[in-house]
Amino acid sequence: MKFALLLLTVLAPVLPLSAQTPGGTQEIVVVTATSPMILAEQKEVLAASSALIAASVDLRADGTARTTHHIGTFTTRIELTGLAISEIVKTPVTRADAEKGIVRRYVARLACRSHRIWDGPMASWSEWRREGYGFFPSSVVVEEVGGALRARATRICDFSPGIDSTMAAAR
Repeated sequence: MKFALLLLTVLAPVLPLSAQTPGGTQEIVVVTATSPMILAEQKEVLAASSALIAASVDLRADGTARTTHHIGTFTTRIELTGLAISEIVKTPVTRADAEKGIVRRYVARLACRSHRIWDGPMASWSEWRREGYGFFPSSVVVEEVGGALRARATRICDFSPGIDSTMAAAR
């Protein structure tokens, strides 16, 4: 009896709700686990994610990335160090997603070692701050629809690559 209870406790989170409720008449898709990826999938997701990010930041030879954050008419110039895709996770596709044509989905998590912002009135860069710039996306979602991979990230359209040419020599 104890073994059966322990087994049910371990399996309950991965069983569909219809298998956990009396009668089991309601069909609910529960997304609880990730699937393993093959190397080819990882390369595809890395390429799609990198292309999306590269369209919003200027990757420099010294390892920094420069971007300008636009909020309405206000802009903030930012430098990032250590910007990287730290993890790629394959996530399940629900029945509702499949009805929208989504065949597979991945989440590429982004990491950044530090960032600094341009202080216009002081005409200098701020001190380096640990971790990434708070408004910069922390992940990229890559989905296959109609045989093609599409990458998207929250607020990525608020960023444009590089900074003003008048600041090009600023370090």
